[in-house]
Amino acid sequence: MPKYTKEQLLQFQREINHYYKMRKLFLGLGWALIGSAILIGIPVGVAMGLNGIDYTIFTYVLSFMIVGGIVLFVLRKALFNRRIQNRKQIIKEAKEEHEIESMFEK
Repeated sequence: MPKYTKEQLLQFQREINHYYKMRKLFLGLGWALIGSAILIGIPVGVAMGLNGIDYTIFTYVLSFMIVGGIVLFVLRKALFNRRIQNRKQIIKEAKEEHEIESMFEK
């Protein structure tokens, strides 16, 4: 295992915190897209149907919002889970190595 400096390990910890924030952001945006499509789409769709207005474009917009939310959920996992896992593993290995070294120093 390669040796990491203290600065590199601290940078990894900052990156982990940043990735967690980005995961939360993607989760919030995904739910916001899906929720707004449902909350806005149903009443507006019903109103447009009652008034005899063609709502095909509106249907496309709603479907893109729902698909966009699902894509954000998938990207959330694909972009951040592996990075977080790798950095946590590096920090864990560095802690174990430090514990072993400190055990033999005494």
